[in-house]
Amino acid sequence: MNGFVNILEEKFGSGTPIFTEEIAATFPAISEVALFKRINKALSSGTIKRSTRGVYHIPKMVNVLGTMREMPLDQMAVLKKRYLSSDGDVYGYYSGLKLENDAGISPQVPGAIEIVTNRESSRKRSIGPCAGYKDVVVRRSRIPVTKDNVEELRVIDLISCAPIAALEDYQFQALRNKAKAVDRTKILECLDVYPASVTKKFLESERLGVFA
Repeated sequence: MNGFVNILEEKFGSGTPIFTEEIAATFPAISEVALFKRINKALSSGTIKRSTRGVYHIPKMVNVLGTMREMPLDQMAVLKKRYLSSDGDVYGYYSGLKLENDAGISPQVPGAIEIVTNRESSRKRSIGPCAGYKDVVVRRSRIPVTKDNVEELRVIDLISCAPIAALEDYQFQALRNKAKAVDRTKILECLDVYPASVTKKFLESERLGVFA
């Protein structure tokens, strides 16, 4: 394995997504042309693999019944690193039906997923099928997502989408458990950038005892 790949493996490990911009940041003294020559050389030798455009990984080998096999790159790990979080930094979260399903409010398993993230400039954009989902939709966050407010933002999304008055008891309790675990003051601060309809749903949720 050459020094170029050795440095990448030491920094990122094997079997994890590595983005083009991360490679460039690792070798700031190398020109773009020279950098891609090194990437292409490593691709030709098989010491790194390209998953999709701009996404690479160092192959991870595992022993399966006595045979060493290469593990494919986990596409959910790519989505997580690109849009949700990395190295303790949080910049996005799952929304929509996946959020409701993960929270125990909806039993429906989503065929497509939505992600709210700081790392998207469009209001809404489809990136197509990925990780077994028929579509992945990314949305620009109304307010910067951080590890200090992500749970509050999840609760706001849950409240804004769920038909609270029509929820079954177990669904209502799941929503209530989520609401009780967050900071109400932070929610009120975040609501300043949401439309009035979301604030109205929040007030309705309080009246129905979600935060009780």
